[in-house]
Amino acid sequence: MLRPTRGLGPQATRLLGEALGRIHNVGARFRPPPGFELPRWDIAAMSGETSRFGELASVTSREEWELLHHVAEQTTAVFDQLHRAGADTGLVHGDFILGNCHFVRRDRAWQAGVLDFDDLGHGYLVYDLCPLLGNLLDFPGYPRLRAAFLDGYRSVRRLPHALEAHLP
Repeated sequence: MLRPTRGLGPQATRLLGEALGRIHNVGARFRPPPGFELPRWDIAAMSGETSRFGELASVTSREEWELLHHVAEQTTAVFDQLHRAGADTGLVHGDFILGNCHFVRRDRAWQAGVLDFDDLGHGYLVYDLCPLLGNLLDFPGYPRLRAAFLDGYRSVRRLPHALEAHLP
């Protein structure tokens, strides 16, 4: 896995943004066959009554549970803001992190590949950008990497600048 001290610069980060944008473009064209079901990555699925969120109370300390509950409240507020703003929804990878990305060299150029689609589901597209940006927070030059990632995404898919307020 790529780590903060080696192997990932703006050019590679831009490729990751392009890859995620392409995934979202394919998702926009996907028409599921009858009976094909995917999870919804909305607040109800993450921390609602039908989620498994409540089970965490029995395996965390009081302070950890309070923090998790606070994060769930913040997430609810952000999802409400995204809904009011009409943020794009569609198929999301659900686990777009550095550990699920790889690079291969073909014809003297690097290409990004993505693995692990078992969390694929419906949700806000901007939700998919957050895990990878969170991974990059510890990398030197994070602002440049963040800009390169968003530029790569925007090179293949629209992303309103107003939504950047919701990104790490």
